Amino acid sequence: QEPLRAGSLVLPPGADPDDPEAWRRGRYSSDGDVLRVPAGGRTLASHRGADVLWYDPAGGRSWTAPYLAGLAALAFQVDPDLTPVAVRALLVATARHTDAGPVVDPQALLAAVRNRRAEADTPGR
Repeated sequence: QEPLRAGSLVLPPGADPDDPEAWRRGRYSSDGDVLRVPAGGRTLASHRGADVLWYDPAGGRSWTAPYLAGLAALAFQVDPDLTPVAVRALLVATARHTDAGPVVDPQALLAAVRNRRAEADTPGR
C-alpha cells in the first residue's frame, strides 16, 4: 500500500489549537497530501540547558509521523482487531476538511473506531 502522504499545519499566533479551522497549511505540506497534521507552534526542551525552552513556529513533516503513530496506538487500544490498512482508511475518512485541507481529527477517528468495534461485537453480525 502507498504510504500516507501527510503534510504539516501551523498555528497562527493567538489562535485556538483545539479549533481545526484555526490551523493553516504549513511549509512542509504539498498539494498531494492526503492528510494534514498539526506540526508547528510547539515549545520544546532545548539542547542549551535543562531549563531552556525553544519555540518552533513551523514544525515539519517529522512531527507528523509520531503524531499519527500515537493516534494509531490509541485506535489499536480501542480495537485490537484493526489492521494498519483500516487505521489508515479511518484517518483519511474522519479528517475534517478545512481551508487548510484535510486535517486529522482525533476525536472523530476514535469515535469511528469505537463504532466499528461496537458493530463487530453486536451479535448476528
